[in-house]
Amino acid sequence: MANDHGLEYMIFDEAHCISQWGMEFRPEYLNVIKICKKFKDTYGDDMCISMFSATVTDMIYDQINDVIPVKRLGQENDKKIYNPIRSHIKMDFKLVFHDIPHRLKEIVDYIIKNNIKAQDSRMLVFCKTRNQCEEMSLLLADELYKAEILSKELSTQAIGYFHAGMDGDDREETYKRFKDNNDPLYILCATKAFGMGMDIPNIHYIVHLMPPSVMEDYLQEVGRAGRNKKMYIDAGFSESNPIPTLCLFSKDDIKKAKEQLLQSTLSWKNLEEIRVAINSYITKIQPIDKTKEYPVVVPNTLWANGQFDHDFTDFKIGQYWLERMGRIKMGYLSPAHINITILDNNSADSNEETLEERIKRLSTSRSATYATAILAELRFIQTEQQNSNIQVSIQKLAAKLSMPSAKLLDSLIWCEKHKIIRIEQETRCHIAFTRLSEVSYMMDWNSHEVAFHIILNATRSLLLNNGLKLEKNYTLSDIRQFIKDSDTLEEIVKKVTKTDEDGNQSTEKYMTWYNENDKQNNKGLSIAHSYHDDLYKKRLRQVISLLEIIPDVKVQSYIDTKKKCVLQSVIVEKDTWKEFLNDFQADCLKTLEYINKCQSTIIRWSDAIVELGFENKGFVYFESLLRYLNGMAYISTDALLPTGIEIYTTDNSEEVILENVEPDSKDYQDKVAFDEAIEIRNLRLCVMDVLTTKIHSKQEFQELIGSYFSLKNSEDFKTLLSNYYEESDPIWDALRATAIKKAEKQLQDNPEQWAIYNENSNENVNVEAGPGSGKTHVLTLKCAKLIYHQHVNPKSILVLAYNRAVVVELKSRLAKLFASLGLSRSASQLHVYTFHSLAKRVCGDTALSGHEMNEWERILLRTIKNKPNDVRAAMPDLQYVFIDEFQDITQTRLNAMFGLKEIYNDLTFFTIGDKDQSIYGFEKEESMDPNYYYEQLYKTLSPKKMTMSTNYRSYPKILKEASRYLPATSHVPVPCKKNIENEPQSEYVIIYQDSRKWSNDFERYVQRLKELGVTDLAVFFRTNNEVYHGYSLIKTLNLPGIRIRIQGVSVCELYRMREIYAVLKLLDSNRNKRLKLEGNQTEFALKETISSWINKFPNWDSFYMDFAFVLILDYLDFASTDEESHTYGDMADGIRETLKEDNPQLYKLYDDKRFQNRRILLDQQLNVVLTTMHKVKGLEFDAVIITPSVTSLPFNPTEDIDESTPLSSNDIEQIEEEKRLLYVAYTRARKYLFVYKGNREKAVENMRRFTSLEDQWGIRERKVGLDNYNIGFNAGYNFNGNKAIAYNVRKNDPVEIRRYRGMNRNGQQFTTYNIIHNGSIVGQLSRRSSIAHRMEADDIELLTVFFVSDVFYWTYDDTLVADRHAEEETGKNPNYASGWSQDAQKQGYIFIVNIAGYGK
Repeated sequence: MANDHGLEYMIFDEAHCISQWGMEFRPEYLNVIKICKKFKDTYGDDMCISMFSATVTDMIYDQINDVIPVKRLGQENDKKIYNPIRSHIKMDFKLVFHDIPHRLKEIVDYIIKNNIKAQDSRMLVFCKTRNQCEEMSLLLADELYKAEILSKELSTQAIGYFHAGMDGDDREETYKRFKDNNDPLYILCATKAFGMGMDIPNIHYIVHLMPPSVMEDYLQEVGRAGRNKKMYIDAGFSESNPIPTLCLFSKDDIKKAKEQLLQSTLSWKNLEEIRVAINSYITKIQPIDKTKEYPVVVPNTLWANGQFDHDFTDFKIGQYWLERMGRIKMGYLSPAHINITILDNNSADSNEETLEERIKRLSTSRSATYATAILAELRFIQTEQQNSNIQVSIQKLAAKLSMPSAKLLDSLIWCEKHKIIRIEQETRCHIAFTRLSEVSYMMDWNSHEVAFHIILNATRSLLLNNGLKLEKNYTLSDIRQFIKDSDTLEEIVKKVTKTDEDGNQSTEKYMTWYNENDKQNNKGLSIAHSYHDDLYKKRLRQVISLLEIIPDVKVQSYIDTKKKCVLQSVIVEKDTWKEFLNDFQADCLKTLEYINKCQSTIIRWSDAIVELGFENKGFVYFESLLRYLNGMAYISTDALLPTGIEIYTTDNSEEVILENVEPDSKDYQDKVAFDEAIEIRNLRLCVMDVLTTKIHSKQEFQELIGSYFSLKNSEDFKTLLSNYYEESDPIWDALRATAIKKAEKQLQDNPEQWAIYNENSNENVNVEAGPGSGKTHVLTLKCAKLIYHQHVNPKSILVLAYNRAVVVELKSRLAKLFASLGLSRSASQLHVYTFHSLAKRVCGDTALSGHEMNEWERILLRTIKNKPNDVRAAMPDLQYVFIDEFQDITQTRLNAMFGLKEIYNDLTFFTIGDKDQSIYGFEKEESMDPNYYYEQLYKTLSPKKMTMSTNYRSYPKILKEASRYLPATSHVPVPCKKNIENEPQSEYVIIYQDSRKWSNDFERYVQRLKELGVTDLAVFFRTNNEVYHGYSLIKTLNLPGIRIRIQGVSVCELYRMREIYAVLKLLDSNRNKRLKLEGNQTEFALKETISSWINKFPNWDSFYMDFAFVLILDYLDFASTDEESHTYGDMADGIRETLKEDNPQLYKLYDDKRFQNRRILLDQQLNVVLTTMHKVKGLEFDAVIITPSVTSLPFNPTEDIDESTPLSSNDIEQIEEEKRLLYVAYTRARKYLFVYKGNREKAVENMRRFTSLEDQWGIRERKVGLDNYNIGFNAGYNFNGNKAIAYNVRKNDPVEIRRYRGMNRNGQQFTTYNIIHNGSIVGQLSRRSSIAHRMEADDIELLTVFFVSDVFYWTYDDTLVADRHAEEETGKNPNYASGWSQDAQKQGYIFIVNIAGYGK
C-alpha cells in the first residue's frame, strides 16, 4: 500500500460500543468512525476494517454502516435467530422488595443454596453505580460473616469491588486478585465496566443486584460466566445442570432507572449552554471569526452537567451534536493550554515601572532569571493572537524555552505573585460532602488523628521499617498491617444506643462528629465500621501514592510470578522523607482550611498557590497535595491542567439553539434525531421490564432476543412492546407523556402562561400574576419542564413557598403529574420548602436548637454568608430557585436568596407573586410596601418581567367589585372565557352598605346554597376574636346539615391540639417501627384505631382526628415514592413539621380527591369555614360572606385609636394594605359573594382612622396567645383535673371566668381568675390576660358567655425551654418548671383549655 506507513488493518473489539456507548457513555468512540472514514476514503478497499461484537443489533449495524459500509457476518448469514447466551448458562429472575436489605438477603440465600466453593469458582455481583459497588462489597462482607459463611478475615479481604472510577493500578490489582489464587478475591461487586473484555475462566456465579438499563449490557454481563469448559465441568456444571445466574428486580427498578436516565441524559437545552460556554471561552482569547481558521484549544473541563459530573461525558457528547448542527468543527486532541493575561500598566503615569523593569528590580531572585525570557515569549504570542488574554500551550512554550514544563509553571506562578501576569485557569475544588463534618472536626480538634493522619503515619512506619539504601517488597497485606499499627480511631469513636422497631436496644459505634439530629450529614463515614472499611479498603493505596511523591524514595510496582501477586518495591535513598512528610501534612491541613473557607466551588489555582505561600514549593507539589486530598476523599477536584480539543468556529457558531424548534428551522431534523436517541434509551428500558417480568421460558426469551436484535428505530420498539403490554397499560401513558402533553395543550389556550412556560429556562424571570391566574399550576409545570424535558436533576431545584400548606400542595401536584409519567420519585427529590424548613435543612437541628422559629431565618442567613459548605452539603448541585408569593418576602429572606446566588454558579431564579396581594406587611421590619422588595429584585437579578392576568376562578362581577380596591397602576384581573360564558343571570354578588347584620341572613344563604349544590361556604372576619364571635352567632342558629370549621385562628401550633396530639402520641409510641406500605397495612391499622377513638371519645373533635388521619395518608403516599424506608417516628416528625402553623391551606389536603374515599368521615354536608382574611390567600370557595369589622384602623388590638390624629406615612401604608386585604378576600369567591360593609370598611375606602367598637360586644382578650394562661396551674395545684380536661371538655362547651381571692401562707392576699367548666376549675388566666386586667380594674367577680375554642397539650420540656428563653432575654430565670408537680413531670405533659368569645 502506497504512503500508508504500513497500516493495513483497523480492528475494533466490542464494536457495538461505537454507536451505543458513543451516544451514551464514550463520546470518543463516535469520533473514531470519522477517522476510519478518512482512512477508508484515502486508501479505499486496500484498507480492511474489521469489527467484532456479540451484541450488535440491526439498529447499531445501520448506524455504523451509514458512515462506513461494512459487511455483516455471523447472525444474518447463518439464517438463524441469534442468541449470545450459551446453553450451559441458566438465567433466573426474582421479584424482591426495592430496598437493599431485601436484595442483600437474596444474595446471601443464593450463596447458601448453591453451596459455592470459593477455591473452584468466582462470583460476580453486578451493580448499577460505583457507590453501589463499594457499599455492596462492605454490606455483603458483613452479612457473610454474620451467616458464618466467611471468617472475619476473609470477609474483609476476599470481597472486592471494581468500577471505572478506580485508579488504574487499583483496577489492575483487583483484576489480578480476582483471577489468581494468591490473596484472591472470591466475590467481586462490579459495574458494567467489568462486562466486556474481562476473561476470568472460573466465574460460575453471577447475580445482578438490579436489572441493567439495556439488553446488551445484560447479555454481556451474563456472558462472563463459564468461559472455560473444563473448569465449569470440573465445578459440576453442564447443559443439563447449567450455571445459575440470578437477576433481582423490584416493581420499581425500571421506574427508578427511567428517572436516573432522565436526570443523567444530556438535554437539548444543554446544547445551547455548551455553545455559549465554548463561544464565551473563545472570545476571551480571540474573535469568533478568527477561530474559523485558527482553532482554540477548549479544555475538556469547560462545562459540567452538574456538581458530580467529573468525567465531563455530557460535554463531549454536546460537542458531537454541535458539530453535527454546524455550530463548531472539532480538530485534534491537544495537551494542556492555559490562559494568561499580561498585566501591563495602562495608566498615563510615565513614572510607573514597566514589567521588564520590575523583573530587573527583582533580579536577585533565581526565578527572575527565567521571567524575562518568558515575558518576551508571551508578548510574542500576544502579538500573534492580538488579544489581552492569550492562550498558551505549556508543552510548546516549554520546548521553545528549553525548560521542563514543571519549571515553566513554577516560573509563571512567580510572575503571578509579582503581578507580571495573571493565570486565568480555574478548576472545581471543594470539600467532599461525605467528609464535611469530619473536616470541620479536624479544623477544631487537630490533635485527634483521623484517616488523613493514619495513612501518613502508616507511610512513616513503612519507610522507617525499610531502612536506607535497601530494597524491600510489600504486598497490600503488608501495607494494611502498617495502617493497622497506626490506627488510633478508637479514640474518636463513640457509642450510641439505638432502639429497633421491636423495642430492642443495641449499641452502635459512630465517629465523634456524628450528630443523630442532623440526618442529612450523617450517612456513610459517620458510621464507625463504614469509616474503618473505607480506610482499609479504599484508602489503602494512598500509602503507595504518597511514596511516589516523596523525594529520595523510589517505588515501583511489579508482578511476582511465583507468588502471583503485585508487589511494591521500595528503596529509601535518604532520610529526607521525615521532614518532607511533616511539611506535607501541615500543608495539606493548610490547604483544607483554605478550600473550606472558599465561598465558591471554583478556584483559580495559581491564586491559591500564592495565597497559601506555596510558590517556592512549586506547581507539582501543590498538584500532589490536591491529588492526595482527593484520593483520601477529603476534597473533590478536577485536573489543574486538563487536556482539550481544538475547536474551530463556523458561520453558524453564534446562532442560538432555541429550546422550542419549529419545523421550518434548520435545526429541526437534528432535534428530531436528538429526541429519537433519547426516546430509544427509554424504550430499551421498557424491553428490560419485559425481560424481567414477562419472559418465563427459553422459547419466550429466544423470541424476545430475536425481535430485539432486529429493531431499527423507535417505532419498531413500540411495535415490539405492544406484543407484551395492553393498550390500557399505564406504560403507554408514561411513554407518550400523556399528562404533561395535555397540560401543555391547555397552557397554549392562554398566551401569557404559554409564553412563561416557554421562556428560556436559564433566564431570570419575575411573573406578576393576579388572583386565580394559575400561579401554582404554572410553577408546577415549569418544574416539570425542567425535569422531564430538560433532564434537570430534581435535587437541583429549590422551590420556596410562604407556608407549609403551599409546600404540601406543590408536592402533591408534582407527585400526581410525575406518577403519570412513571417518574414518581422525581417529585419527592425536589427541594420544596418554606423558609423555616429550608433553615432546618441547611442549618440542622443542632444549630436551631433552643431558638424560636422567628429566629431561624436569621440563622439561615448567617449560615449562607459564613458557611457556604454547609449549604452545598444540604443542596449539593443547586441550579434553579423558584419563589412563590414573592410579594410576601421579607428582607432577611431576600438577603438569603441573594446569598445563594454567591454560593452557586449560574443560579437561575423564577419568582412569581402579586403586589396587590401583599398582606403580611406587619411581618416586615423595613417596609410594608411590596415595591421596596421588588426594586431590589430587579436591581440584583435583572429578571425578565412577565404577567398573568386571566382569572380562572371568579365570575366577572366578583372581579369587578374586587378591582375597586386596586391602585391605578395595577393589572386588573380579566375573567376567563368560560366564566364569562357561564356567568349566572341571577344576582350572585350582593354588597350591603347599611351595616346590615349578616347573621340574620345566614340561614337563608345556607338553604339557598344547598339547593344550588354548593359544597363550601366561607365566612371571613378581620380578627380572631371576630371569628369566635361569629361562631357563637352561627351556633345559636342550630342549623342542620352543616359542618363548621374554624381555620387559621389557633393560638399555637396545630400539633398541640388534643386530638392531633393523641394521634401523634400513638405514632411516637411506635417510633422505631417501620411503615408497612405493602397492601396498605399501616394505613388500615391506623384507620381502625383512630375510627375507634371517634366512637370512644364523643367529647373529642372528630374532624381533627380525621384531619390527622388525612395527614397520615399524605405522608404514606410520599413514603411510597421515596427510596428510603420510613418509620412511625419519621411520620410523626413530618406531621409535626407540617402542623407548626395553623394555615387554612392545610385543610385543602382534607378535601383533596386522593383522600375523599380513604378518610374516616364520609358524610356529605355543607362545609362552613370561618377564618380571618389573612388566612385565605391561596384558597377559594364557591361562596364567600365578608362580614363588617369593628376593630381599629390602623389595626392595633392593644391600644385605642384617636380618630382626630392625622395619618402618618406608616398609617397610610397600613391602610393601603387593608385595601389589599379586602381585594384578597373578594377574589376568594368562585360563584357567590355577599359583602357587608360597616363604618370600618368605609374608613378603609376613604383613607381615615376608625376607633374599635369591639368592647360593645363584651370583654375580650385583646391579644390572643398561650401567654394569657397560667400553664403551671394545671401542672401543679390542678394536675389531678387533667384527666377530666382530656376526656370531658368538649369544644364549644360554655365556660365562665370567676375571680377568687385568697391568702397565702405568709398572710398575703392574692387574686386568681379561674376558668370554670361544669362547676370545675379547668384553668387559670395569667397576669398577661387583658380579661383579668379588665376584671380587676372594673372589680368584676364573674364573666360568662365564653366558650371552649380548643384543648391543647403542653409538655414539661416546653416549660424548660420557656425558662431558658426568658433567662436569655431578661437575664433572670422565672423557673416556671418548679411549679410542675412530681406527677406532672412524670407524665410529661398537661392540657390547657383555650377560651374564646366576649364575656358579659
